[in-house]
Amino acid sequence: MARRQKRVAGAGLLALDVVVYIEGKSDAIAHAGGTCGNVLSVLSYLNWSSSAVGYLGDDEAGRLVRKDLIQAKVVSEHLHHKIGAVTPVFVQQLQHDEQGIPHHTFTRKCPSCGSPMEAGSLATTPIKKFDNDEAPDVFFMDRLSHDILALAESAKARGAVVYYEPSAKSDASFWSDACTLVDIVKYSADRFSPGELETFTHSGRPMWEVQTMGAKGLRYRHHADHRIKPSNWIASGGYKAPRVVDTCGAGDWCSAGLLSRLLSKEQDIASEAVFTDAVHHGQALAAWACAFVGARGAMYASTRSQTVEAVREISEGEAIDMTPWPRMKKRHSTQHLPRSFCSTGPCVEVK
Repeated sequence: MARRQKRVAGAGLLALDVVVYIEGKSDAIAHAGGTCGNVLSVLSYLNWSSSAVGYLGDDEAGRLVRKDLIQAKVVSEHLHHKIGAVTPVFVQQLQHDEQGIPHHTFTRKCPSCGSPMEAGSLATTPIKKFDNDEAPDVFFMDRLSHDILALAESAKARGAVVYYEPSAKSDASFWSDACTLVDIVKYSADRFSPGELETFTHSGRPMWEVQTMGAKGLRYRHHADHRIKPSNWIASGGYKAPRVVDTCGAGDWCSAGLLSRLLSKEQDIASEAVFTDAVHHGQALAAWACAFVGARGAMYASTRSQTVEAVREISEGEAIDMTPWPRMKKRHSTQHLPRSFCSTGPCVEVK
């Protein structure tokens, strides 16, 4: 009997990412983003059934996000446009120094005229529970609200693994409710210290805690019971990227790769060996993603089978000839940033 396609549903930050590649050019690429949007899209690329749950603004940015998610084969049945809401827009400016080392900055201003863009709305969801026939294997969240926690509870009651990537300290008021639901929490050392997440780590939940440390790799530890101290940290330095063009989004590929490997077959996800294998797979996928411009550039430049082969080679320490691979794959459609993005008007050409 054929194995059922794994399902992931996600709620949280769905935004429009505008990447300005500073190499004497004025054009940019725009695609659906935010941690939640990226992870759902990458898992769809890895042959999962992905569903986005939430609201977008009834604006041009929201329509572009929805269109791009659909092109990435992310199910949008529970993704709706809300009148009065504003879709977040993040501008990433990417350039390289004299040694060729990439450097990116983020701004909420139009990269051409400097006019500020409107602040995005907080994420909520149009549904509060899953039907039995649409229950996911994984529920992913990077923002918290009462609605999102209700969804997480509904998914967990139906056997889903709940994965949380905190990115906003303003969500701390929800942590005491979230800690009993979350199975895996992954966070950046640049944003949080383990001490700041004591609500999770002192509760015996989540099952796994992952802390990313940029170029130093990551570390992780197991929580078995609130009466027992967590296991010692296990460090994982990661893999060397075949080339480093843009590190933005590497963490999202790591999360998608970790989940894809962890849930690829029936196995004990509490096992250290099983989780370690999943971590390594996620890190190899992240290394491949660094070779392309944009948080999801690898999706546009390589097929899934090509990515699978590249990840295998990276994992085994093989050298990859990157000559055939473009750093940035041009999109098929071209349009201008609409007036709603800034107060001046359509300044930057988006491809």
